[in-house]
Amino acid sequence: MKKSKHLPDPSSIKLPPTAHVPLARCRVQLLGRAAPADTPDGLLATQKPLNELYESYSPVQSVLIAYTSGFVLRTPADDANAEELWFPIQDLMECGAVRAIGSHLPMTFAPLSTAEAQSSRNPALFTFIFKRRDIAVSDCWAVECKSDRAATALLTACMLAHKNPAGWASAVDRPPSTITNKASLFILSTIYH
Repeated sequence: MKKSKHLPDPSSIKLPPTAHVPLARCRVQLLGRAAPADTPDGLLATQKPLNELYESYSPVQSVLIAYTSGFVLRTPADDANAEELWFPIQDLMECGAVRAIGSHLPMTFAPLSTAEAQSSRNPALFTFIFKRRDIAVSDCWAVECKSDRAATALLTACMLAHKNPAGWASAVDRPPSTITNKASLFILSTIYH
């Protein structure tokens, strides 16, 4: 994949040693979660759950915010009663920016940087595997992004945050809520629609 003139080299970015600093915020279509395949290879671990999520395809408009300390997934995006799911960065096992190859199940999912993915017309996906704290399993989550750039921004933010333990928080300490009250949601919806 060509390097963008607008994006800095990720290795040159230094994150602040502070928890809950926002790095990327993207509107996404949440595909859901599924159990990853039991393999040490992240790309192979996501093939089975991504096919399961596409088989029961019912995306939900959501917002995914990457912080120095983890992710917040707000779903549905503009609902005053939205749920905010917290994923502490220290529980991250794998992540990737991929695209489905083909149009019939089972599909293969390839990194966005590959020629196969660049020639596919399917949407870009950001996928991440987190170990759960309540039971000894992990979950593979996937979201459709509006562009390759959005999926790559989430991937870059995730990788930078994971390599920066100074910005981590405790697993229970989470960023302030991003849900606004119903009145402000109404005002935003009248302005933007």
